[in-house]
Amino acid sequence: EKNWVMCHNSAGDMRVVYDWSPLTIGRLDGSKLVDLEKDTAVPAFFRDVRGSTNGCRVGGDIWFLCHLVHHSSPRHYYHIIVVLDAQTLKYVRHSVMFKFHGDPIEYALGLVVEPERVLISYSRNDASSALLELPRATVDNELFPKANA
Repeated sequence: EKNWVMCHNSAGDMRVVYDWSPLTIGRLDGSKLVDLEKDTAVPAFFRDVRGSTNGCRVGGDIWFLCHLVHHSSPRHYYHIIVVLDAQTLKYVRHSVMFKFHGDPIEYALGLVVEPERVLISYSRNDASSALLELPRATVDNELFPKANA
């Protein structure tokens, strides 16, 4: 499934986010997704959220770079970072929506969160690859406003 994303919980077990609303997470048994757990305690707009990157451990959390699509011509992609608790895999918070460069079609490919920077690899207009490097402080201060914490 193209919008499934994977992560390791705090115990190191592989889990798969099947859907963001309700937040539906399971584990792989061969090629089957089993032991699905659903959590409805997510924002209503998560019904339109799709997975982009696998989860990246950040302390006791797991960060996912996700997207929403405005179906215009051309379509426009907007991004958010969704944070889950690494132990419970419950929703913790999300960032504000943002664009990488400003192109209508931006599809995230990878997320790396380091102590001093955040790296995002993405495609621009389904035609070229790009790498965005942001200071970690900028991400923490501008993408996660205090009211959302």
